[in-house]
Amino acid sequence: IDMSKGIEYADGVISSYLNYTKIKLSLAIIYIMDDNGAYEYTVREMKKIIESHGVKVDCFNYDTDTKPDIIVNKIKECNNSYTGIYIVNLRKSVYNIRYFRNMIDKNKCIDGLHDGTIADILFFNYDNYHDYFLPVDVFLTKKIIENMDNDKKLNLSRVSKILLIDDFKEVNISMKILGMELSRSAIPYMYYQYSATNTSLMDYLKEADIIVAGESAARHLNFDMIHSDYINSRDRVIIDLGAVREGYKTHGNLDLYSMKKGNITLAENGWTPVRFVESQDMYNIKLFSNCLINNLIKAYYKQYQDDDRGIL
Repeated sequence: IDMSKGIEYADGVISSYLNYTKIKLSLAIIYIMDDNGAYEYTVREMKKIIESHGVKVDCFNYDTDTKPDIIVNKIKECNNSYTGIYIVNLRKSVYNIRYFRNMIDKNKCIDGLHDGTIADILFFNYDNYHDYFLPVDVFLTKKIIENMDNDKKLNLSRVSKILLIDDFKEVNISMKILGMELSRSAIPYMYYQYSATNTSLMDYLKEADIIVAGESAARHLNFDMIHSDYINSRDRVIIDLGAVREGYKTHGNLDLYSMKKGNITLAENGWTPVRFVESQDMYNIKLFSNCLINNLIKAYYKQYQDDDRGIL
């Protein structure tokens, strides 16, 4: 998937909208640094991208020696000073991130993972379907899938078989919500909970046209699992939502080495049988940042109740 067109379009829409409306947005990033600085580059680039649109961004960093009360007090302070708050942390944190997130004002928690927001999504309690905070990775993945028909090189449509690979042991709320969103959009999909002892995944992979991987197994999907005799007759899309920590490195769910060894080129331009969205690619950082701004605009209008429309 050539992500550059999506970024160019999103950047243009956001800039035009903010210039036209003249609304003033401010974002507080709470960075829980229990990742040994693994996401420091991503946070820095994300801050730079969001600021380029005229949004005020402040980043507050906390290491594992910080007492939880200090972080809670900062969140309460930010509730009074910013239009949106976003927490960056490892999936497995030394802190109770859910507790921190729920200390954020519901209408300012722009990652879509506030308990109140999730409850509204699960019970379909939307004031307006398009005006709610979806988790950012769900929003981004859903938009990628919905717009695949625009790529003439990809023969993918609503008849495509979508496979969501979740984790059997750990609850990934984003994967659950993504499945619900696909159902509500009348898009069929297959749902699989990955377990190291379950070998039936191979049967699902053979049938899938679009694979969304979000399990906790680093580099789990390899060439032998993805490749099949008829792959050259059709395109397939792999969206890697994995972010698995191993030592000082973070990996996705796709084994890049085995894919290259199997002579499958993972490229964003030109024709290739398997197309891959790199989890930590700069394109994705930009798109992720634009999705955060989209939710930040929704947060602004929810607070001032002037208009609830998103822009992307």
